[in-house]
Amino acid sequence: LNNFGIINIDSEFNPGFTNSGLLNNTGMIKINHPDAISNNSGSITGSGTYIQTGGTSNNTGNISLARIEIQSGIFNQQSGSLTATSIANNGTFNFTGGTLSAESLSNTGLFLGTGTIAAETFTNAGTLAPGNSPGMLTIEGNYIQTTRGVLAIELASATSYDILNVTGEVSLAGILKIILYDDYEPAYGTYFDFLTAELLNGEFDSIAGAAGYRWSVAYLDLIGLDGKIDTARLTANEVPIPAALWLFVSGMLGIIGLRNMWKIN
Repeated sequence: LNNFGIINIDSEFNPGFTNSGLLNNTGMIKINHPDAISNNSGSITGSGTYIQTGGTSNNTGNISLARIEIQSGIFNQQSGSLTATSIANNGTFNFTGGTLSAESLSNTGLFLGTGTIAAETFTNAGTLAPGNSPGMLTIEGNYIQTTRGVLAIELASATSYDILNVTGEVSLAGILKIILYDDYEPAYGTYFDFLTAELLNGEFDSIAGAAGYRWSVAYLDLIGLDGKIDTARLTANEVPIPAALWLFVSGMLGIIGLRNMWKIN
C-alpha cells in the first residue's frame, strides 16, 4: 500500500488503524480519535510523517519515517524497530523493547523506558523516567535536560535503582525527582550512582526528594575499566535538627532539671 496523501483516523465507528503488511508512506498518517487503538506488526516506511493526537499506538513491527510526533495519547514501542530523523513526544511514550533511533529526540511529555536509544541528541523538557521499576536506560548520544525537565529516579534498594547511562555529553538543569519504590527506606549515608556520562555539564536546579531525608548530589570523575567516566551520585542524608529546636529542647530540659531540684529541696 502506498500513501502519498493523508491517512486520517478519526472515525467513531472505526477509530483504529492496523497494519500487518507493507505501507509506503510519503505523506502523513494522522491518528486523531481519542479512543483509537493503532497496531503495527508490519512495516511502515518512507519519507512521510506519523502524527498522533490521541488514542494508543502499539508497534511490534518496523517503522522508519522522517518524523514521528506524539502530540497526546500513548505510544508503546514494544518490539521491532522505530527509526526517524526526528521524534517529538508530548504524550506518553513507553519504550519497553526493540530498537529506537533518531537524529533528534525531544520530550515534553512523559518518556518511560529501558534498553538502548540511539539518538544524536535527546532533549528533555518533560519527564524522563528510566527503567521499569527499576532499570537502566542507555542513550547512545548526548542528553540535554532543560530548566523545565525532570529526571525521575526510582530507588528500590542500595543495589537496585534506576540508572541513566549516556555515552556522550550531558547538560543538566531542571529537577531531579526521587521516588522510593515499594516502601524502600535507605539507611542514612546510602549512595546511588544514578547517572553516568562521558562528560557532565551543569547540575540539577533542585531535588524533589522523598520526605524524611536530606538528599544531595555530588558530581564526580571516576576511573573505571573503560577509562574516566563522569558520575552523578545521590546520597540519602539525615535531616538535621534545626538550631531553634535544639534551643527549645535544651530549654525544656533545663526547666525539668530545675523542677527536680526544687522537689529535692
